[in-house]
Amino acid sequence: MNQKNNFITLIPIISLTLIILVCLPLSASSRTLSNTLLTSTSFSATTHQQTISRFIDEIKTIQNRTLQLMQLALENPIKDLSDFKRNINLVNNSATILRRDILEYQRTIPTDSIEYRDILLILNALNYSKNALYYLDLFSQTTLSFEKSKLLEIFYQSRLQSIDALNTIENLIL
Repeated sequence: MNQKNNFITLIPIISLTLIILVCLPLSASSRTLSNTLLTSTSFSATTHQQTISRFIDEIKTIQNRTLQLMQLALENPIKDLSDFKRNINLVNNSATILRRDILEYQRTIPTDSIEYRDILLILNALNYSKNALYYLDLFSQTTLSFEKSKLLEIFYQSRLQSIDALNTIENLIL
């Protein structure tokens, strides 16, 4: 019975010792990791800002080209639909290449960082721009006034959401 009581007394001591031994290395490694992230983040803040600014400029270019195409579609009936669709595809290809660049950059950013938030906002802005481009394409193919009106409304909503996302990111980092 005495051995059983000694063993019961030793269980909390052994458990406490194991907890302390396990937590010390974890605590040290997490401090090292957070210091590395802080150093990495502060070191690359300028580079991150420049990269985000480049992404913003490219999205604005896509937005402007999309708006120009919509203005052309509104001012004149589209005479050469294949040429118009070719222009839409050129803008879409630019957006696809930009998305690839953004996603490649996103892989280098820790998911729990402010920089990651910036990338998500940039992706939102690009998605809204691509959505506007999609509705421009639908607009160019339809002939019914009611459908054109609805597609035009959705086009401008997507455009405004993209602009809002870009304004948000610009206010946060620039």
